Amino acid sequence: MGEELVSLDRLAPGSSGVVVAVQGEARERLLDLGMVEGTTVEVARQGDPTLYRLRGYLLALRKSDACRVLVREVRNEKGSYRSLGR
Repeated sequence: MGEELVSLDRLAPGSSGVVVAVQGEARERLLDLGMVEGTTVEVARQGDPTLYRLRGYLLALRKSDACRVLVREVRNEKGSYRSLGR
């Protein structure tokens, strides 16, 4: 059974995901902003726009862009979702 992917806008505050794919019309812009495959992204503050922590900086994305980023949620050893704690 494969791992379930979720869109970035579905992550809860404090949770993290690893970028698997970026889709849609804003793909090139999101890639330029660092949303590349393998990047770990943490939800720093939810809202519209939502703040995401990645690659050492904070990025504000509207839900309409965040829903185009597919991630694999990161879980800790206990099976719960983890925060990067920065």
